[in-house]
Amino acid sequence: GCGHEGPSYIGYGIGGGVQFIELLRRQGRGDLFVASNYDLCPPWLVAETLPGGGRWNNLSDCGHGQAPWPVYTYACGRLAELAKADPPRPGERLPSPTAARPLDMLAQFSEAPGQRQLSYSTLAGLMGWVWTNGPGRGTPAGYDGPRCLGYLLFYRPFPALDPAQALPLAQHFRGRGMTVSRTGFGPQDWHLAVEAGPHAAGHDQCDKGTFTLRAYGADLVIDSGYGNDSEVFKSGSSYAHNVVLIDDQGQPMRYHNQSSGRITGFHHSDLLDWVRTDAREAWGVRYDHDWRPSRTTPVQRAERTFLFVRGAAGVPPYLVVMDDIVKDEGQHDYTWQWHIPARLAFETDSVPWRALPQGSSFDVLTTTPDAGGSADFSFEVKEAGSYQLAGLTRAGGKEGGKSDSFFLAMDDGKKLTWDIPSGGNPTWSSVQDRGVPTKATFQLEPGTHVVHLGKREAEAELAKLVLVLAETELPASPIADPAKGMVQTVADAKMGAEPFRIIKAGAISGSKATLEVFPVRPAGGKVTTAWFETSREGSHPRLQYTVRAKEPRFLMVLVPRQEGTPQPKVVPDGDWGVRVIWGDTQDTILFSRAPDAEFGSAALVRTQQGNVIAQAWLDAPRNGENVVATTAP
Repeated sequence: GCGHEGPSYIGYGIGGGVQFIELLRRQGRGDLFVASNYDLCPPWLVAETLPGGGRWNNLSDCGHGQAPWPVYTYACGRLAELAKADPPRPGERLPSPTAARPLDMLAQFSEAPGQRQLSYSTLAGLMGWVWTNGPGRGTPAGYDGPRCLGYLLFYRPFPALDPAQALPLAQHFRGRGMTVSRTGFGPQDWHLAVEAGPHAAGHDQCDKGTFTLRAYGADLVIDSGYGNDSEVFKSGSSYAHNVVLIDDQGQPMRYHNQSSGRITGFHHSDLLDWVRTDAREAWGVRYDHDWRPSRTTPVQRAERTFLFVRGAAGVPPYLVVMDDIVKDEGQHDYTWQWHIPARLAFETDSVPWRALPQGSSFDVLTTTPDAGGSADFSFEVKEAGSYQLAGLTRAGGKEGGKSDSFFLAMDDGKKLTWDIPSGGNPTWSSVQDRGVPTKATFQLEPGTHVVHLGKREAEAELAKLVLVLAETELPASPIADPAKGMVQTVADAKMGAEPFRIIKAGAISGSKATLEVFPVRPAGGKVTTAWFETSREGSHPRLQYTVRAKEPRFLMVLVPRQEGTPQPKVVPDGDWGVRVIWGDTQDTILFSRAPDAEFGSAALVRTQQGNVIAQAWLDAPRNGENVVATTAP
């Protein structure tokens, strides 16, 4: 019941397929809704909804926007209809089975319908929760034609069901190659997503083994989102993800990528969640459109293990990430990466490294849905030449794709439709007319030139407008201005008859949560931070930690904190372990790999005042055999 390209692309990918499905059903020629796993999608869509609602997680080639595609309204309507004959079952709950080995390819791509483990009433209630917390937040009066028609034809309301009543706090979507762990389904809860899926068809990215993390109302580890391009340093590349680079190179890329990863282990318990991924195939094999493989840059190992340690008395939730990555027998530069939203800033002068909220420091021009907006900017050009216009912009609405454009004209010239990046981060973008493949250039003579800016979509934001020579490269950082540009700010705008609103630059979240990262090993590496420019979602800060080694064994402890959250003492334990100490409670976490073993193992022992109170064996040896088991505190 999952889509390989993420939840927003299922709307575009299926497109008019729902009308086709419904016509076949009415003609008595089969029901693809129940024969294709379509009816099983609500648990996946719940998992992809970020805490607080209103945004999909933007893993894979997917954006945050939750447009009300007919694929969702049809699911709402059909499940509501099917629920009439299938009431809730007492105590029904989706299981979360343990896995210690990956699926083989035949199982991964089986087209046989999966087993339905929940009643249609429960599935309809979960879809009702998805709709009210995401695509259905808007009003139908604002839908465009196809979406409005889909709503009128297919949507049927059904009472939303709290997912906690039917879903586990961790789910492994084996066919999709994704896991999601949570502490609950409220806006302040944790949401940890791990992706290492197979290449299926269509859009893909060089992201096998990446993860995102949201906690306490804040995005703390993010993805770069939608790419749909072949830019080797932007959103589709490994540089855009929270993965390891080797010699400043990522998992080899081609347009839309065509490679696979695997989730080789998963376990959910009250003590912890364990996820183990393998990205060797992503490094070493590419497939063409006929699924013919070719070798690229193979590595010996590319395993990443996650331990999401759940909270208990005196121990808040935290995350441990261990990378067992080796290219070959030689020394190489290995780089561990961490991406954060633009509303956070890195602090790396000491350990732990921190991502801290930073306040908004500039004004923007914007509009509301029920008001217009117009303003003029005057530029004094001293030398004749070819110039470009660029703006520091942000799509400020809940649905980025509906707040990402202005109208603009130079002097008395043609009115251009200027599409800005649809992400929530402020970024510099060149003025480019819709439908034209290159940025707009203006041949200007010395004198005063006036730029007319007008509203096209509500909640599009502009902080600065700059006139600069056409060949000038724009900075990735929103806090830098283009070189030798004539910069105009909000204060320089001459408002028109319908003035723009002036507000402080928006932020996705007002949370004061922080993330602290303890780099347990290896020591002695180089930390660098810079702004990373995505394909569609603006720019954001990225940290890179680089070491020269044969076998780096990156081991990181990530601790999200809010007011009142204690800070642990983090101590290395040999080459493969760490002790995380919370007062009189100590978690000893050890990783290992037996000689010639295909996969690594992990174990956790929790002691309190010297007494063992909980343990976990994660594909680890116990009484002569490898087991996956936990004893909860």
